[in-house]
Amino acid sequence: MILANRPDWRNGTTVRSVEVADAQELRVELESFHRDYDAFDARREELLETHNNQWVSIHDDKVYQAADLHGLLALLRADGIDPAWVPREYISTDCAPHVF
Repeated sequence: MILANRPDWRNGTTVRSVEVADAQELRVELESFHRDYDAFDARREELLETHNNQWVSIHDDKVYQAADLHGLLALLRADGIDPAWVPREYISTDCAPHVF
């Protein structure tokens, strides 16, 4: 087991530690996280139009959205996704992004 710090996709700081089996699994998870972040960033304007005032996450090109953070985390977990490894954000045209 490797204890790895999950990256904060906004500023590169660490947020919390997560366990991964080995360096290969860590590399796979980080590559997936960055692909998901790039997809989120590329679709930001579309997401603002279609999911304004919602918590949103993208994983493997699938968009997840919920009115609150707990609902979004539940949706991710229901699909077998560890929320620690996907970007998520409260998106709104009314305020600055809330990233967790």
